[in-house]
Amino acid sequence: MVGRRSEGSGARRTSSHGLRLRALALGLLAGLALGCEAELARDLSATQADEIVLALDEASILATREPARPPGSFRVTVARGEVVGALRVLRERGLPREPVAGLEELRAGGGLIERPEAERARYAAALAGELTRSLEAIDGVERARVHLALAPPSGAPLDAPVPPSRASVLLQERGRAAIDDDAIRALVAGAVPDLPAGAVSVVRSPLADAAPPERAFAPVGPFAVRRDDATPMRLVLAASFALNLLLAVAIVAVLRRRARQPAPPTHEP
Repeated sequence: MVGRRSEGSGARRTSSHGLRLRALALGLLAGLALGCEAELARDLSATQADEIVLALDEASILATREPARPPGSFRVTVARGEVVGALRVLRERGLPREPVAGLEELRAGGGLIERPEAERARYAAALAGELTRSLEAIDGVERARVHLALAPPSGAPLDAPVPPSRASVLLQERGRAAIDDDAIRALVAGAVPDLPAGAVSVVRSPLADAAPPERAFAPVGPFAVRRDDATPMRLVLAASFALNLLLAVAIVAVLRRRARQPAPPTHEP
């Protein structure tokens, strides 16, 4: 009778060891099904992260925006197999965009005592930044640059010629922006004092829509499979994980039921 009890306890230990191995295998299977992600960019503002996610989505690359540290910043992750294609898209689109300084930054960054020339140059740069933000908010404008050459102050000598203010605008468009040259000149001339609309030059540069690189394979965990087979493979892995989980639960239930049943009486000869 003692021998039978030893055999029963040994069987339970073997079953328990088998369950632990099964749980480990299930964890590995889940890791393969979920795959691995790589960090593409970090220390981003919400606007920068959204622009990256949208650009990658247009290139058929799935990206995720996640909160990061310090609080208020974000990071963007993609599957490891998509890193090269994602970096190519960011380089072609010039992302993430550096924040453009405007009048608010001008007020925050000024010193106590500043030369009039330096203050005027900072004012021109801040004003150009505000105009850049306004132009990039127009539908179809991918990137804008504004250059201002402001007329010198009125303290110049009487016999010295005073060059007028001038401005030049460079627009990089995807398609055709929903604004014409005359409206751009009016926008810039209205923001810069003593700048006639005729002194504003506008240059448009179209951006060709680069076709996303054809990728014959898609990542499924650490493996690469044909893109057409990626979704069925993920479904098969998920179904296998679910079936193994149900089987493990059933084995645990059977073992618990057997453990609660009293041992049958033995008759010694």
